[in-house]
Amino acid sequence: MNQEELNKIEKRRKTAHSAILTIKITVGILLVITIISFATSFISSFTSLDIPNSRFRDFFIIPFITIPLAVILTFASRYIENLINKEISKAIYEPAFKEKNTKFSYDDGLTLSEVMSSNIFPRPNRFASNNLTKGEILNFPYKASNITLIKEHEETDSDGHSHTYTTVIFDGRMYIIETPFNKKGINSIKKE
Repeated sequence: MNQEELNKIEKRRKTAHSAILTIKITVGILLVITIISFATSFISSFTSLDIPNSRFRDFFIIPFITIPLAVILTFASRYIENLINKEISKAIYEPAFKEKNTKFSYDDGLTLSEVMSSNIFPRPNRFASNNLTKGEILNFPYKASNITLIKEHEETDSDGHSHTYTTVIFDGRMYIIETPFNKKGINSIKKE
């Protein structure tokens, strides 16, 4: 890949980043407008006993427009970010890994069963994995990817209210290296 192609990709990345930033600012403004709309309608309902129809309609019309618009813009932002990451992956990372006889895939990752087979981590409630690389190190095949393991737990306070908390078990890169002593029964050995 030559410098001109890299410059084009960098320009698209900067444009996408600006678009994402603009979308996030717009979503923030829409949420502020929604909160102000709710607050003014709520306050005005207490200041006068007779609630005119127009105030009641305003209470629902503005949020009815801003909330779906904010949701759509949030999804658009994520889509643009994912699209540019895929483009960078295909143009830069995949060829670089291919030169080293390694396969790279932005979308793929280790499976939960592969991660759990290590018996290192407790089973998570939420799991994410991406940026899979496959290759060989000193003739030992390996797989590696970014993984995130999250555990959710619920606690009840003294008043009887339950609260859900999340704990990040692991957020990093995991490598699975196949060695000659990897046997199917090795994972079933119980720790005493």
